[in-house]
Amino acid sequence: MDLKNPKHHLLSIQQHPAFLLSISRLMSCIFRATRVLSYKKNLTLASSLQFYSAAFSSTTTRPTIPRGDSSLNTADQIQDRLREDGHRIWGFAVYRCTYRDDAEWETCLERLNASIRKSMRFYNGLDLLDEDAFRLTVFDDASRFDGAGAPVVRRHFKEWRKRALLEEQGTRGEIEARRGKAISPHHPDGVVGVDEESRARSPAEVQDVAVQPRGDDIRRPWSGHGYGHRIAAVRYRLCVAVDEAALQSVVSAKGESRIGNAWMNLIEGDWTLEDAAAQREETKIQYLENGLDLEDWDDEVETFPEIDGCTEENVGWMKVCYQDLVPLLYSLLMDNNAFEELYVRPPGIRAW
Repeated sequence: MDLKNPKHHLLSIQQHPAFLLSISRLMSCIFRATRVLSYKKNLTLASSLQFYSAAFSSTTTRPTIPRGDSSLNTADQIQDRLREDGHRIWGFAVYRCTYRDDAEWETCLERLNASIRKSMRFYNGLDLLDEDAFRLTVFDDASRFDGAGAPVVRRHFKEWRKRALLEEQGTRGEIEARRGKAISPHHPDGVVGVDEESRARSPAEVQDVAVQPRGDDIRRPWSGHGYGHRIAAVRYRLCVAVDEAALQSVVSAKGESRIGNAWMNLIEGDWTLEDAAAQREETKIQYLENGLDLEDWDDEVETFPEIDGCTEENVGWMKVCYQDLVPLLYSLLMDNNAFEELYVRPPGIRAW
């Protein structure tokens, strides 16, 4: 081999697929780490600023972040996204999954709402909490949700959002009007404006017509990116569930402090067990296509204890610090990739 000839070096590398795969994995890790660090930087900065603001709680005026710059102000980021989506309502659907103590549940909701108001006040964004803009849609039904896990909650959430999208945001014509864009004359809604015929359609028809997926625009309420037709708007893509363990973490003494890591469960609505298994198979196929030995596969793939019947790393939900839910996490989750990039497998907690 002519060591002075760079072609020989290239051929030598190509003959070692394990080396190529290692390089590919390294680049993937670097890319993911960069994204995660970016998310963590934003949240850490915001959390630090709010901690600094709290130090002035005894004064007549507390430091806040002025509106008008979406690169610094989370409230501006949310407002900008609402305008881009043509939406008027934002906020999470929250599921009560424990019914042992009503007083504790009320305390839990009070602390969540207080945390939201405190954070939005810091961003001068209390106007976004008006009744006609912000909603924590609470599902409180012991007969359906007492002891319910992520699969039960996810199933109801997916049914609810079919109706909620039309009821809360209006027809596609109304959504496009708020976005300042006209609808194609070939669309069943015809022109921009209120369409009573669209209102009369069933939720299933609305899903297909009023908010038809378009993969060329990830800012739309429903997007073709990801697996299947994936919803882009945070309100209809993720929901929050509070089980007994989460409730106790919030109502306990540590629930009053950000460093206490009191949590709620954040559930991804479009996650399925089949998708999780398919991802592993795709990785396995890539492994084989790179010329590696199948016997080494089991040694390299990490195994996880079963949660909700899943032994993959991503089980479709994670524990998050409840004080980061709104507006910090909400704003980050406007990026469709954020859930996967920030994911921490239970029993770990995503907190900053």
